Amino acid sequence: MPLIVVEAAHQNRRLGTELGHLVGGELKRPTPMPSERGSLADGLTAGGFRPDQPTFLWLGVVPYLTRKAIYSTLRFVAGVPASEVVFDYCEPPETFAPERRAYLTAPAARVAAAGEPFLSHFDPAELAKELPILGFAERQDLGLAEMAVRFFGAATGGVAGGAGPHVIRARRVG
Repeated sequence: MPLIVVEAAHQNRRLGTELGHLVGGELKRPTPMPSERGSLADGLTAGGFRPDQPTFLWLGVVPYLTRKAIYSTLRFVAGVPASEVVFDYCEPPETFAPERRAYLTAPAARVAAAGEPFLSHFDPAELAKELPILGFAERQDLGLAEMAVRFFGAATGGVAGGAGPHVIRARRVG
C-alpha cells in the first residue's frame, strides 16, 4: 500500500523507508502541507492520495501542531477505510532525565526563535487511551530504545529507555 508522506518526513529518506516497511508499503513523494491552515483532503489529493490505498506517514509535524489540529487529522485518517498512520511525538520535556532534556532544549529554542515552537507533547499512556476513541484499534508505539534497535541497528539494551521521542503506528478500526 502506498504511503502519503506529509511535510518533514522526506528529510530522512532512510527512516521513511524503514517506516514504510513497518506498515508494509512503498514510499511515495513528500506532500508538504500547511497542516494548521489548509485542507488535509485537498493537500493529500494534490500529493497523489488514493482513498482505496490509504496509509499516512506524518513525521516531523505533530510537535508543531495544536492538539486540536492533531486530533482533527487523526479523526480524518481514521475515517478513511483501511487506513494507518505513522507519526512521531515527544513526551513532555519535564519527564525526561536531565541529560536527555538538554538534547531537546537547544533544538526547541532554535525552532521557537524561528517562529515554529513545539506546541504539543504526549504521555504515551494518555495517547494509548485516546487513539481508540479517535477510531484506531491497533497501535505500535516505539520509544527511543526500540527505535535505536529497529531503525539504526543499535544493540538491544544499548540505548537507555525512559521518557523521550516516539514513533507510533496506528491502524483504523474496521
